[in-house]
Amino acid sequence: MIKLVITDLDGTLLNEQSNITDETIYAIAKLRDKGIMFTIATGRAEQLIKEYLPKLKLTVPAILYNGSIILDTETDTNLFQEYLNKSTALSIASYCEQEQIIYLLYTKDAIYSKPNYRTKYFQDRNKALPKEEQAVFKEITDINQITTQEHISKILLIEDQQPQRQKLTDKLQAFTDINITFSQNAF
Repeated sequence: MIKLVITDLDGTLLNEQSNITDETIYAIAKLRDKGIMFTIATGRAEQLIKEYLPKLKLTVPAILYNGSIILDTETDTNLFQEYLNKSTALSIASYCEQEQIIYLLYTKDAIYSKPNYRTKYFQDRNKALPKEEQAVFKEITDINQITTQEHISKILLIEDQQPQRQKLTDKLQAFTDINITFSQNAF
C-alpha cells in the first residue's frame, strides 16, 4: 500500500510556465482523501518554493536543496540541515568571480547573486506574487562577508559552455566536502 508520494517540482509537478495546475491540486487532494501523504523533494531553496506552499498545503516535511535541508513548512523549522563549509563556499565563490561564472549563494533568508538572467527570471515572477510569497534576492557586494556570516546551503553555478563547464567540474571535484549535482544543461 502506498503511504507517501514525493515529487520534484521542476519538470514534474510544475507545468512549462512553472505553475501548479488545478488538475495537479485535484490529484494531490485525491491522494490525501485516500490517506496518502504528499510532499516535495527539490533542488530549490525555501525562497523558491514559497509561492507554491499555499496551493500545496504540505503537512509532511519538504526536502530542499537536493537534500541538505528538510523543512517543516508548517512551522518553517529545519528538521535537518547541512551547510557548506565556510572556507569551501568562499573558495568556490572566489573561483567563480575569477572565471566570471554566474553563481548564486542560497541561504534560508535570501539568495545572493550578482545580476544575471536567472535572478531576473525569478524577480520578474516576484512581481505577480504577494509579498510573503516572493523570493528574496540580495546582490553580492562582499563574498567574504557573506560566506563567513551566512549559512550557505547551496551554490548554484551556471555555465553553458562545455569546455568551461568541464574545467569547473574538475575544479569542484577537488573539494571532498561537497556533492555536485547537475539539473539542467547549464546548471
